Amino acid sequence: ENLKKKKTLTKCGLILSDRERIELLKPLNSVSDINIGLLRAEFVFGSIGVHVKALKAYDYGIYDNVLELLKNNEIELKVNEFLKKSRFSDDEILFFEMLEFVISKQKNKTIKFLMNEKRVIYELISKNGFKNGHDFFVETIGDWLVSILHAFPNKEICYRISDYKSNEYSGLIGGKIFEKEEANPILGFRGISRPIDKWELETLVNVRSEKKSNNISLVLPFVRTEEDLAMAVYFLEQFGLKIGKNKLKIYSVIETPSSCIIMDKLAKYVDGFVIGSNDLTQGILMVDRDSCFLADFFDEENPVVIQNILTIIFSAVKCGKEVSFGGNAVSHSRLITAIVAIAGITSVNATPDQYSRVKNDLYDIEKKNIRINKLGNWINAYVYN
Repeated sequence: ENLKKKKTLTKCGLILSDRERIELLKPLNSVSDINIGLLRAEFVFGSIGVHVKALKAYDYGIYDNVLELLKNNEIELKVNEFLKKSRFSDDEILFFEMLEFVISKQKNKTIKFLMNEKRVIYELISKNGFKNGHDFFVETIGDWLVSILHAFPNKEICYRISDYKSNEYSGLIGGKIFEKEEANPILGFRGISRPIDKWELETLVNVRSEKKSNNISLVLPFVRTEEDLAMAVYFLEQFGLKIGKNKLKIYSVIETPSSCIIMDKLAKYVDGFVIGSNDLTQGILMVDRDSCFLADFFDEENPVVIQNILTIIFSAVKCGKEVSFGGNAVSHSRLITAIVAIAGITSVNATPDQYSRVKNDLYDIEKKNIRINKLGNWINAYVYN
């Protein structure tokens, strides 16, 4: 009730990933400006426990086909046959990826490994009441989305396309087969540089149409170049997910140094931007945020990081686009919360445990009515007093 009374110009939304907390958060739906500003899909991918390509391989019979080839010593023959082809269907690509994995492995161990994976996938699908991997994946993600729609009816829900990294995917069943090892996964094959999965998009199309939920927006992560974003938006359009169609909004996360510089070019593809402060900080400071050796160097309040955050906000305003804060910095930094509010950000997002604190901080800083040309003075006073 107290939060409902604290009206702010800067909207305050939630960062969500945990399926178990949705019911507990329902009362927040009564706060007028709340939305789900960042819904992290990869955490539900993780809860499924199986790499989506492994589920497809199971459905397409690829495990059985490769096991048969192994037993008959025909792997190399099949690989050579594939190498003569110029085009591949989706299931043929999965088949070839599994062939690549097994070709250099010891035969008996590999047979045992594949048989065990196939058994575990079958057990997981059956235990959850499904007959195939497709329904297991699509229904699990879909049920999660529907539960959020029920908890926050008529509120915008910004679904971020999965941003799992290769080392995280490899930890899932089937991940060792379908993921290549990378020296630095956090800067590797991730975000929209990784093809967006068709089953993931099918789920989104189903939920938006069957539940008439036009309030689900899409967020595209880890954009590196204009071409990167243009291709992703074009791919979405092939599934009917086009900006403006059934009120669909699409946002780009700005979390790479390159994307900060080309926002004027990115603006023509999206409705707005989301600041991804975690990756932005590591990109600007060249600090691997997963490295325990560099933890002291990872500082979202570093002046250079703040400068880039302000550049993103001002660029978005100049382009006439919405801009929100999607990283964790607002959840644990009062300084950043205040700076982005004074700078004119459209909205910020906080983790559920910090939502109340962030909302109150926004209310307090807006009451001071600090004008943008006085932002520097306010920062100096805050930091040095």
